[in-house]
Amino acid sequence: MFNKIVLLLSFALTVTFSQNFNRDYVGVAFSPYTKHWVGKTLPYWNSYSLQDIKDMLNVVNGRFRSIATYGMGVAPYNVNNRWDQTDSNCLVARAAASINSDKKQNALRVAQGINQNEDQNIQNKEIDNAFSAAQDANGIYGNTVWGLIFTNEYFTNELTGNRILNLIKSHKNRAKQMNLKVGTRIHVCGLILNSGSMRDILANIIRESDFIMCNVYPDASVVNAGTQKSVEAVGNAFNSYVKKFKEVNPNIDVMIGETGWPSQGISFNKSPNNVQNLKNYWTQMGDWAARNKVLVHMFEAIDEPWKSSQTSTDMTSPSGPNGGEGHYGWWQRIDQGGAPKYTEK
Repeated sequence: MFNKIVLLLSFALTVTFSQNFNRDYVGVAFSPYTKHWVGKTLPYWNSYSLQDIKDMLNVVNGRFRSIATYGMGVAPYNVNNRWDQTDSNCLVARAAASINSDKKQNALRVAQGINQNEDQNIQNKEIDNAFSAAQDANGIYGNTVWGLIFTNEYFTNELTGNRILNLIKSHKNRAKQMNLKVGTRIHVCGLILNSGSMRDILANIIRESDFIMCNVYPDASVVNAGTQKSVEAVGNAFNSYVKKFKEVNPNIDVMIGETGWPSQGISFNKSPNNVQNLKNYWTQMGDWAARNKVLVHMFEAIDEPWKSSQTSTDMTSPSGPNGGEGHYGWWQRIDQGGAPKYTEK
């Protein structure tokens, strides 16, 4: 997203939480990449089993129901593999459906992400795999996957904007036949307030989509005024986008795809980062979501240590070794031998 408690894993887990989020309006962005670097070695993307992901999602489900993912993990080295044998992200929907089946209810609802790729063969496989994952999950437990997110923060110019538009137009009928909604996750929702070709492309995407996820973070001009002021700024910006979106497509469902605050490190917006500010921002953003009846996906469920790269030499970068990118999670993974634990901050 840049340019952008202790729980023992158990199916019989019973926990008293210190903070309650409204499950109807507060969810999380999720990827399963929670393992820590070993020396300078990054864990393999396909090194998380279906049970590993179920364990993570059972922890997440202690607080949240809505999950938004980022992709199916298709890459040049696995493009010819079966859809459920790429990287571990491909198993999130199946894991969520398995939990729903165990609990005999829609305890988790998934918006399945589709990652962008300039290689058309990989892009097509990524999309086909997302449809396969949705069909598989909803066959295990109905309505686990409710929508497909065509790319993440890919809209950066006219070319990529038109690619998103064409992907949605090309696949919306297929999605409709499977009772799936289509949309995208972008960080440039503010384009709708402008004029010109970029705004026109966004308007066309809005016309063709069932939903739009806006990634909205407090900017550098407000973060030092505190988390409450930051939430207000994010809310005001979001509401201004929604008003214009509805003028284009009154039926569009507009939600926040990402917003968050890291617990440590350097972030792109130079926010003052510590655990208390993270908790305050999540709590206050959750209150805003419930009051305004807007589905907000907080970034993110569990820290992803790989995003604060141990191989980088840039100590001042948000994605460098002192960066905040790996520290946006509500939970963090603790490895002390045996099964990992996921601990609230």
